[in-house]
Amino acid sequence: MPPTNRILDGLSERQQEAVLTDDKRVLVLAGAGKTSTIFKKIIYLVFEKHVKPGKILAVTFTKDAANEMIDRLILEADGPKGNYAGILEDTSLSKKQRDNFRWQFKNKFPWISNLTIKTFHSLGLRYI
Repeated sequence: MPPTNRILDGLSERQQEAVLTDDKRVLVLAGAGKTSTIFKKIIYLVFEKHVKPGKILAVTFTKDAANEMIDRLILEADGPKGNYAGILEDTSLSKKQRDNFRWQFKNKFPWISNLTIKTFHSLGLRYI
């Protein structure tokens, strides 16, 4: 996995602060860059701070944002020679097929499958 300096690439000073803070809860409010910041925070916590993935909760507003975060994590884990990038670029796949591949690849990497990445609604529904 990437070293800290690579994790911070492309982030603003405020985003870097959010990634590197030792606060247990971080609220990221921004017009753009939230998904990148949270994605990189997860990578930092797991691989630099050695936080168990099962202890991490990431909450998004939309299913698309949650899926994008999972996709980025899989791409990071699968590496540049992996198959997942091609799956994401394949426009002939249906949403259901893409979701199935996401599930398969997520389970290929136990650290990703142990993360909790949910929308506010799905998190609430889980506890009702």
